[in-house]
Amino acid sequence: MPSRYAPDASDLALTQHPWRGKTIVELGSGTGLIGFLVAKLGVGCTTWITDQIPMLPLMEENAALNPDMVDPCHVAELNWGEPVPADVPAKPDVILMADCVYREEAFQPLVDTLCMMATATTEILFCYHKRRRADKRFFGLLKKHFHYDNVSDDNEVRRKAYQTSGTFLMRFTKR
Repeated sequence: MPSRYAPDASDLALTQHPWRGKTIVELGSGTGLIGFLVAKLGVGCTTWITDQIPMLPLMEENAALNPDMVDPCHVAELNWGEPVPADVPAKPDVILMADCVYREEAFQPLVDTLCMMATATTEILFCYHKRRRADKRFFGLLKKHFHYDNVSDDNEVRRKAYQTSGTFLMRFTKR
């Protein structure tokens, strides 16, 4: 039976989803929205939403407000640039990031964390809103260790609308 959060998905689509059985870590989760959505889809993965200590109470409260998650979703502290804590997968299959590049002093620690956690086979998806020229510095640091491309959208009109507004979905691959 499809998840109520993916009502158009067939049982086959959910059981054959590429993230089935995978470990997924969201970096800089903030409220935890992206990780909660993944857990609610019911594809058969385990998700960790991570951020710094000040964000943990909000993420834990939001997790408690979402008891209907189909797949496990864990809240954990992860400070970029520091060793990955024991309660977070050190080498997840998938890393998700959404709107987490806005403080220049965090660029290098974020790239360092990606380098620690990613392997050549890690799928890294990054939703990014272009804000200012300083963001180019992040991509300069990133390209030393990763290849990156825009993710194709099957709807050209939608893709153009996102990009016109300055929003991009990108895929990173470790060199």
